[in-house]
Amino acid sequence: MAMSPFTDAPLLQFDQVSVGFEDREALAGVTFEVSPGETWVVSGAAGSGKTVLLKTAIGLLQPEAGRVQL
Repeated sequence: MAMSPFTDAPLLQFDQVSVGFEDREALAGVTFEVSPGETWVVSGAAGSGKTVLLKTAIGLLQPEAGRVQL
């Protein structure tokens, strides 16, 4: 069985992503990759950007800067 050429490609990639609301920056220059088979946990204090990160990952919010690839 032939392997897909995309097997090692990241499933999710953030490259210098920034998201803000009015005068408040929620994400500033976030960069990471999630590869196939990896499991990640997003944790942090209230108001630290967890929901903004997830909404940006699925396309509900657009970054002001950087690139998201899913």
